[in-house]
Amino acid sequence: MKLTLVLRAVVLSATAFALAACAASPGGSSSSSFSFSSLSAATPPSAASHLYTQTNETSNKIIHYARNADGTLVEVERVATGGKGTNGYKILTRQKSAPDNLVSVGPVILSADNSMLFAVNASDSSVSSFSVGQDGKLQLRDRQPTGQKAPPTSLAYIAKAGMLYVMHSTGPNHIRSFKVADGKLRLMRKKYTLNTPRLQNRVGTQIISSPDERFLLANVVFNTPPPKVTPSNAKTKDGLLVFPIRDDGSLGKAVVNDAGGEGPFGLAFLNGSDNVFVNTLADSSGAVLSTLGPDGKVTSTPIARVALNPANKGPADTCWVSLSPGQPLRVCHQLQLRQRHRLQHRRRQDQRGRRQPGLCARRRQLQDRHRPCHQRAGRFVGQPGRLLLPALSQRAAARGLQDGRAAAA
Repeated sequence: MKLTLVLRAVVLSATAFALAACAASPGGSSSSSFSFSSLSAATPPSAASHLYTQTNETSNKIIHYARNADGTLVEVERVATGGKGTNGYKILTRQKSAPDNLVSVGPVILSADNSMLFAVNASDSSVSSFSVGQDGKLQLRDRQPTGQKAPPTSLAYIAKAGMLYVMHSTGPNHIRSFKVADGKLRLMRKKYTLNTPRLQNRVGTQIISSPDERFLLANVVFNTPPPKVTPSNAKTKDGLLVFPIRDDGSLGKAVVNDAGGEGPFGLAFLNGSDNVFVNTLADSSGAVLSTLGPDGKVTSTPIARVALNPANKGPADTCWVSLSPGQPLRVCHQLQLRQRHRLQHRRRQDQRGRRQPGLCARRRQLQDRHRPCHQRAGRFVGQPGRLLLPALSQRAAARGLQDGRAAAA
């Protein structure tokens, strides 16, 4: 079984995140089917965590790996989902065999407490739920149809309301929800769309809930599906939809947002933050750092672009994002203080026409305090709130894909 190498390509302050640059077949980008969990006490001490992925075969299965401290993977088990995968068939483009069958992020997810795992079965439009044991092993609890003909491709779960949200690649009913009780799934009646009055055939790639479970975010990669592909957020700035989550788990009216660039694909919230997240842009070859407001409106930094040199002259997109542990909010806040202090110093110097030794000394103290953050290996820090990416070679990404390995961010 060949896995995907996640290349470490991007770092923000004290938080590192990996961007996967992936070769794309016509009309698609790449999807991520991995889900990580922390290790339970019952797992051998040589292992550090668990990794789960799906085979997407006709008889779909979840592969459970133990990930050792040195990053190596050991297969533990394969558990049938009870549903059907596409077996290589790409439904969106109707290709018999093509990479990125689902064109999505998050078809396999874990609950925040790692007690439940959920997976899509794209071929028969169903969802499977599993309980996760103390040793990380899975037990199938339920499988239910989503009630839609379009393939389910992305999942999000909120524990507060016990609700599982399922996104389908096409609409009009892109999002359905299931009430989860003891692992059993009950389909809810309400249906939600990613379409707008002007755009009635949009293609979604990912849904994700904010860590405080107040909002459900949805990325739209195409305004029109293949063969006449039109990237979203190009002429109309409406590639990111934010749904308020009510107390009962139902969704409110979507707030339509500018995603920051064309073809928004993958979303990931910064560790420890309820409102700051990274959004990758498949058609803009980069990513943005975005802030979610209490009203569901999103503001984004300028695009941080990554150099993609297509392997074998093929197309390439910026797709998945994965975050490593860190303390981004504290560091970003302090960087902002340092920048503001520098501006105050310059303003006073200009007004009085002379230098201010006290302010200069204070500025040096702030710089010295944060110098270790800037000098950490592999970390790239720019202006406060800005996102910087080093050049990433698509040829290197292709070599990683050929290696057939997986790396946890």
